[in-house]
Amino acid sequence: MSSDKDQILADIKKAGRRLQKRDGDPFSFPEYRRAGGTFSQPDILRNGEWIALSGEVGYSPSPMAKAHVPDQEYFDRLSTAVKSLGRLPKSHERRDWGLALPTRRWGGTLGKFYQDAARKGVIPAGLLGRHAEACQSDGEETAVLERASALAVDSPAPRMPRAIPPIPAHSKRKKWEQTNLPGLGFPYAPHDENGVVALFAILCANRTIHSQILELNGGKGIDGVCWDDDQQREIRVELKYKLASSGWNHPMDSFDRVVCWENRWSRFPRSDAVIELRKLLRAHGRIG
Repeated sequence: MSSDKDQILADIKKAGRRLQKRDGDPFSFPEYRRAGGTFSQPDILRNGEWIALSGEVGYSPSPMAKAHVPDQEYFDRLSTAVKSLGRLPKSHERRDWGLALPTRRWGGTLGKFYQDAARKGVIPAGLLGRHAEACQSDGEETAVLERASALAVDSPAPRMPRAIPPIPAHSKRKKWEQTNLPGLGFPYAPHDENGVVALFAILCANRTIHSQILELNGGKGIDGVCWDDDQQREIRVELKYKLASSGWNHPMDSFDRVVCWENRWSRFPRSDAVIELRKLLRAHGRIG
C-alpha cells in the first residue's frame, strides 16, 4: 500500500469520526469534504475509487454513490454515438448515449471534452466545425456558444450601466456602502454572511477571484468547495461576514481559504489563507 493511500485512508477514518460514523455506516465523498477531509477528488482517483477506499476503513457506500467512469469509457461512448449518428450528438441526445459528463472533468465543458476527443483521434476534427454551425442555427448551446459566454463574463460593463437603485424604503439597516460593480447586480456592500456568499459568487463569475464554486453547504462543517483556477485543484472555503476570534469554531487544518467581508482578527493563525472582500474591492477601486 502506498504512503499516499495510507494517508487517505487515515484521513477518511478521521473525518468519519468527526461525524460520529460507525463501521458499516454509509459515508459519501461530499460528507467527507464537509467534515474537513483533506484530500480532493483527483487525490482519491489517483489511489482508487471513493467506494473502495471508504470501504477499506469500514464504511459502506452512500445510497447516492456512483461508480467512477474512466475517461476512456466516455470516449468509447462518444465514438459509438458518432458512428451511429454520423455526427456529434445534440443536447437532447447526449444522455441517451451516456454522455452526461461529470462537472469536475474537462473543466465541466462539453467543448473541452470534444477537443480532447479530436486530439486523441476518437472523432474527426472536422466534426467540431460542422457541429458548431448546425447548433448555432438551431439555438443549441455548444462549445462555440460556451466560449462566447465565457468571454462575455470578462467583457467591460455595458455602455449604459444600470443606475444605482435607492436604499429600500423600510430597511432598518443604517450603514450602506456602494460596491461600484456596474451591471453585476450587487450595488451595496453585504451586511451578513448571505451577502458575502452572493458577492463571492459574482467575483468568481467575473474572475476577480480565480475560483469556481462547486458546492455550497448549509449545514455543519466547511461552507463550500471550490475549484482554484490557478492551482488547478479543489479547495475548501469557509465564508464569514466578519472574521473574528469570538465566532471561530473550525480546526485550522479543515479549510484552504477563508472569504470574509471584513477581517477583525489581526492575528488569525492562517492570515495567508484569508480573502477580505472589502479590501479586495478597495484595491480594485470598487469601494471608497
